[in-house]
Amino acid sequence: MRNRFVVATLLACVALGRPAVAQIEAPLVSKVQLNLVNPGGKSLALGGAFVSLADDPTAAFANPAGLPQLPGLQFDVSGKYFAYEPRFQTQFWDLRPGQPATPSFSEEYAPKDSTTDLDFFSVSYAFGDKVAVAAFRAVTLRYQLDTAKDNVGGTGDYRLFGFNFGTGALTLDEAGAIDLSNEAYGVSAGFRFGRVSVGVGVTGNRLRFDLDPTGGRSSHLYVLNDTRAGAAGRTEVALSADVTSDWRWGGEIGFRWEIEERTRLTLGGVYRMAPEFDVDFATRYTGGIQGAYSCAGGGGTTADARNCGKVDLPDDFSIGLSARPIAGLLLAADVQRVAYSSLTETFVPIFTYYGCTEAIPSSQCTSANAVGGRPTATADDATIVRLGAEYRLSLGSSALFFRGGWYREPAHGTEVSLVSPQTGASVDIQTPPFSEAFRTAYDGGEAEDHYCFGLGVTLGRLLSIDLGADLGDRNKYGSASLVVQF
Repeated sequence: MRNRFVVATLLACVALGRPAVAQIEAPLVSKVQLNLVNPGGKSLALGGAFVSLADDPTAAFANPAGLPQLPGLQFDVSGKYFAYEPRFQTQFWDLRPGQPATPSFSEEYAPKDSTTDLDFFSVSYAFGDKVAVAAFRAVTLRYQLDTAKDNVGGTGDYRLFGFNFGTGALTLDEAGAIDLSNEAYGVSAGFRFGRVSVGVGVTGNRLRFDLDPTGGRSSHLYVLNDTRAGAAGRTEVALSADVTSDWRWGGEIGFRWEIEERTRLTLGGVYRMAPEFDVDFATRYTGGIQGAYSCAGGGGTTADARNCGKVDLPDDFSIGLSARPIAGLLLAADVQRVAYSSLTETFVPIFTYYGCTEAIPSSQCTSANAVGGRPTATADDATIVRLGAEYRLSLGSSALFFRGGWYREPAHGTEVSLVSPQTGASVDIQTPPFSEAFRTAYDGGEAEDHYCFGLGVTLGRLLSIDLGADLGDRNKYGSASLVVQF
């Protein structure tokens, strides 16, 4: 009976909490995948190893230093298929009066979703072989997940944790949909100086952040269930956000150095700067408490700079090397560094959790000696190695290309621990085992190998079609591109 105080205290925090969206206290958002493989079927088939090549119109975004390679006027359009299957773990515990929490069993939840988008479009024009300019649209973030498509229970689709007290249980569930995208509209230019080329670009970005699901729910739900006698039963916190942001500016700068002419050994690099967005949101609690918040206020919202929702997209830097050691064969390798840690810099929790640390035996844990813990998040930056190869088969004035590639995406999901709301110091709450529950629910993900392949064809040097596929264990993509030259 001594652990009963946890429920009452937790429910009070639900009523008083001030959640925010973006990197929120939500496992379903914790494994968002960015669209950081360079756009187009050719790049996708090469595993994204494209920064030193940059030899088609996607160079406008991938590395504008490659634009002077493109003759005349060119149009490029590319569509992409996205399939997601993130995996989430749940640990269940048995808690008996006076006994430490004992793990009982675990579950894996693996929802699936997919979508398609026109992920790239560009127009480029070369003034001779020294200067070229381009205008483009690129999708740099596309993520969609709806738990209603994989509904496993009436009280929630993903269960963060479950505590069995013998006389009843305490669980926390998350249910709803997520639809995120960022469109970058930009202009870029490339300049050739002998064997060295440089390029710059500027982008205007608009974020789409939607927590309003398509599965029949009214909003994104967090459901606290307490089935013990005399408890509150079901308590809900509902978040809603349907935002298309104002314009935010980003940019890129790149280079190419044609080191050796015979094998066309080339070194290339690009740095891309991504913006930060504010996201308005609304909350509704069981009992009718509700509110609407934003970073700047206005529009019926309350300004709250400390707790407002933000999305800080990560910057990335790539450097690559390519060569054609024998006729018809291309080899390419890139190393990409992505600042995924920026995604968690604006993490804001929903709940505060109360319990006892290991210094207090479970038999002596009461509300008088409990401490509070609020979730805080971290994520690791990632270094991605990309390898690609292409073989060209000449067919008169046309050509057929066979491509393959590989890259390894390191684990970079959100990891969560509990800290004191007053001091920010780390706390390890073991009765009930809230800290371990969060380490399980927010496990940071796993590294994922991606195997890529595709075909390309050029017809009379005026028309190119490129197809690419990217197959990972949890994320899969397909792309088709069309390039027309005048």
